Amino acid sequence: MWRKILNAKYKKGADKFLPANIKSHSMSWIWKDITKPLDPRLITTDPFISNLVFKVGDGSVLEFWEDNWVGMSCLQVLFPRLYTLSTKKRGKITEFGVWSGEKWEWKIPLRIVLFDQEVGMWNEFMRILGERRFGLYPKDCQQWAKSTSGCYSPKEMTK
Repeated sequence: MWRKILNAKYKKGADKFLPANIKSHSMSWIWKDITKPLDPRLITTDPFISNLVFKVGDGSVLEFWEDNWVGMSCLQVLFPRLYTLSTKKRGKITEFGVWSGEKWEWKIPLRIVLFDQEVGMWNEFMRILGERRFGLYPKDCQQWAKSTSGCYSPKEMTK
């Protein structure tokens, strides 16, 4: 319930799992504190956020660059150069590819042709994307990694 209220007040989008970490001078100290651990640079160090796992269903809710749906960190942090070169900085996973028959083809628009030293990075990027499967869940969902049930509990946090 609190997520819906805060997302509506700060226009962050009701379809977000977590509030966006957007810094603004007009934000209240409460919103700044809520979004502070969501800084993409801190995802691997924050004990709560680092244990939230996003499972891709139809790809209609998770943000392609900003959400940690590949399991290591968000793509924006893992591949900052490719993020910089991308002409599409925001969008859901489904907006970055198309179905070709029964196979998903990634369509990541870049503003320039890659240099030789960037090709290896691109290949690693595409390898990571190629390991992800769609449709294992009906919709995108969020789970707690430290629990076998997938649900958060303070007891599981202390393990």
